[in-house]
Amino acid sequence: SFDAVFGAQDFALNKDFTSGTKTFNFTKFRYWVSNVTLVNSKGEEYKVPNSYFLVEETSAVPVQDGAFTYPATKREDIVLSNIPLGDYKTVKFSIGVDQKYNDNLSLQTGELSQLNGMTNVSWMWMTSYIFSSVGGKVTESGASKTLLVETGLNANYK
Repeated sequence: SFDAVFGAQDFALNKDFTSGTKTFNFTKFRYWVSNVTLVNSKGEEYKVPNSYFLVEETSAVPVQDGAFTYPATKREDIVLSNIPLGDYKTVKFSIGVDQKYNDNLSLQTGELSQLNGMTNVSWMWMTSYIFSSVGGKVTESGASKTLLVETGLNANYK
């Protein structure tokens, strides 16, 4: 499970969060969890095959100039299947998509697929995945502005 927080508060859409003189109200938060590795008590690693998962909390997202709508979604849990029995002590993972798949959107594995809401998780002008995206509004001194922060590019893969 991935449980997002803002400071010490549980993250939620359409809820005001204050930091200093600014108030934030979010309508989306999405990120790719990839290349999951389980480490057992002996320090041995098991790399979970095809482990690419989109974790998200979003309001409904209009796409193609409103012709379609990607439904509101909340996903904090991922399920790892067919894991060998073991005494696992640590979980390691990356945020984003590694270069092999980030540089070629036609390759599919795990949840990486052109049919999996691609218009919302990739930059079509850059032909690479958006590793993380947070959007909403930020208000300061009564003035509101749109907030959109997206990360991506191979150099930012962690």
